[in-house]
Amino acid sequence: DAAKAAAEAAAAAAEAPAPSAAASRWAKAKKGVSMVRALSGNKETEYKPEPEPEPEPEPEFPRDWALVAIRECFDAFKNENVPVVDVRGTRDFDREAVVGSVNVPAVEVTGRPLAWERHRLDSFVDDFVRRFPDTDAVIVVVGSADSETAEDGAAVVLARLRDAGYVYRNAAEAAGGYENWVRQYTPAGKKRTGNAKYTNVVGAPGTICAFSEIITQEDGVFEDLMQK
Repeated sequence: DAAKAAAEAAAAAAEAPAPSAAASRWAKAKKGVSMVRALSGNKETEYKPEPEPEPEPEPEFPRDWALVAIRECFDAFKNENVPVVDVRGTRDFDREAVVGSVNVPAVEVTGRPLAWERHRLDSFVDDFVRRFPDTDAVIVVVGSADSETAEDGAAVVLARLRDAGYVYRNAAEAAGGYENWVRQYTPAGKKRTGNAKYTNVVGAPGTICAFSEIITQEDGVFEDLMQK
């Protein structure tokens, strides 16, 4: 009887469906997949994985100074004579900058158009403190659009100064950097109206070069520049 039972069990096991298909499909399931189909016997069922946990919020950039809207920075610059300090590289500043601002570059710009490289200037802290020795001074700092990670971002350079022992608590970090400034005001200080045209600056009469600079013509701004 025992031998007969063992033979019947072996025959039943041989006739049972192999679990390899179900096992392999399940093994390939990954987190984050919206739906994974797995086989359960001869029935296909739907499996919904556990939702991913919410990511931890990134810590805010530690600021000892104010992050200020461009409109407020512009008003302080024009009406209260608050200095605007542009910390972008000299090449960027010479190409275009807020008229009346001063340049204390945090980076050196090298390379060619469309392939510029920006390298941290070790002399920046000394240059900045020499220009603005009073850490209680009210100033507006303008940098690149990527304020918190770029070497010429306003938040980054103010943090460099802080780490060196110079905390400019009355500094205003211009929100969005120079790019945001010129979206709202022209370099010459005229408020943008949204009615813009674009004019190529040519190298010589009747010629135009690749990568020639494009200047915004808005409310007579281009004519003002050409008269200077």
